[in-house]
Amino acid sequence: MSSDDLTSMQTWRGTFWLPDKSDESHEGFLTYEPEYGVTLKFVSGFDDRTRTAISPTGYSVTRGSGRFPLIHGSVEGSTPVTLVDCRAVRRRSGWATESIRNQDISAALVLIGVLLNRADDPEFCGLSIELENLTEWDRHDEMTIFVDPSEDSPRRENWRVHVNPMQPLSASVGDLTIKLVRQYRQPRFDVRRDRLETTATAFTYLKISASRPKSMDEWFEVAKAFQDLVTLAMDAPCALLSESLIPSKALLDRESARAREAIDVFGEHILQGERDLDGVANRDALFTLGSEGVDFAGIVSEWLRIHADFRTTCDMIFGMKYVRGGYLQTELITAVAAAESLHSALKLPPPVPDKEFDERRKRLMECIPKDQREWLHRKLGANEHTLRQRLIDLAKIPYPDIIAEILPNPEAWAKAAKDERNAVAHGGQRMTRDVPLLNAIVTTTTAVVFLNLLQQLQIPAKRVKIALEQNRTLKSAKYLAREHWPAPKST
Repeated sequence: MSSDDLTSMQTWRGTFWLPDKSDESHEGFLTYEPEYGVTLKFVSGFDDRTRTAISPTGYSVTRGSGRFPLIHGSVEGSTPVTLVDCRAVRRRSGWATESIRNQDISAALVLIGVLLNRADDPEFCGLSIELENLTEWDRHDEMTIFVDPSEDSPRRENWRVHVNPMQPLSASVGDLTIKLVRQYRQPRFDVRRDRLETTATAFTYLKISASRPKSMDEWFEVAKAFQDLVTLAMDAPCALLSESLIPSKALLDRESARAREAIDVFGEHILQGERDLDGVANRDALFTLGSEGVDFAGIVSEWLRIHADFRTTCDMIFGMKYVRGGYLQTELITAVAAAESLHSALKLPPPVPDKEFDERRKRLMECIPKDQREWLHRKLGANEHTLRQRLIDLAKIPYPDIIAEILPNPEAWAKAAKDERNAVAHGGQRMTRDVPLLNAIVTTTTAVVFLNLLQQLQIPAKRVKIALEQNRTLKSAKYLAREHWPAPKST
């Protein structure tokens, strides 16, 4: 486990102060827990109350907000830290002249290795992240086990492990340079009382740099884009395992910042990672870098464009994976809304040309009394596709042969999705209690959105065809769609 590990609890003891009151410091314990985020505990605490003398012996005390944009500190001797977006969640205080006692502060995140002046300043030139399943997505066969099958070794005791290290993959997109780095740990021997164990390890991480410094939030957006990419590719929620910011030269040179070469970031995440659980196998993924026709530089370039153009769709469709245990009706609304947003972002032509639409509306308005025209104007709405038509359009775009195999009756699916979405969104009075139907709508709609994203990524149809036989989401969609919306009978 590394010092920047986001999957386990970590605690630091140190001294902390407000940036503008460095001479008023307090000793405390800083704790990071994956499930609860960052907490700072004091025996004393920061006092933001306002005291106003109203008489020679009396005071008026105004309770403070309990919020602190930044808190600075020094932990484990001399390591600088910055807590960001802090809020007092518990504190005790007595009379106006007494200090704060037993204060607990919650922080959105903590940076280990720097004292920042402002949270939104462009102070960082790079980012390094580990993600769940990233190593399997970076699919290679550089670690090989050789077993001697000869008769001289009937129990196959003669074997060896060979590692042929891979060089980093690199891509440049705009002002970003993205490197996919494979790192190896040499075999080591662990002596146990009953045995001797030896292990060899390979893992992958992303190292991203920029030609101009960016703020923390800008880098977190970059991290989110790659988290969504691996989540799509592996068809599984992929949590951050570690996250470090690389300071700019200006930040490194600023003596008061005391910046380290790598600044570890800890904060609460919706999805908590696990390092030692079984990962997603290559055969279960939608695609990996080992898939034929899949190129790292091409994928990264296209994905950063896609993630920007279809950001709302990505937030909704991947949010369904990151947030576990949601209600089926909520997933229905989210999946259909993601599809609707995807269609809007594609900027397809309107149902009729805008000029023709305006002319039709004008002729209709002229046919009714003036006092009814506002009502008709609202009823006519805008020159936009209906939800049902949007869904049908999405089913016609990617991989026609594969869509036909998954969804034999797109019109029936689109009508069911539209009807159930409207029933849930408009009060739920006519909402079906048919749970298998709702599940089929969610699964099939998710598959259609995924296929459109894969088409945008230019994943070869041959690879998607293989995924149709192996991937859980596509296989489930194929089964459920055929069960609920079979092909119409020919007349």
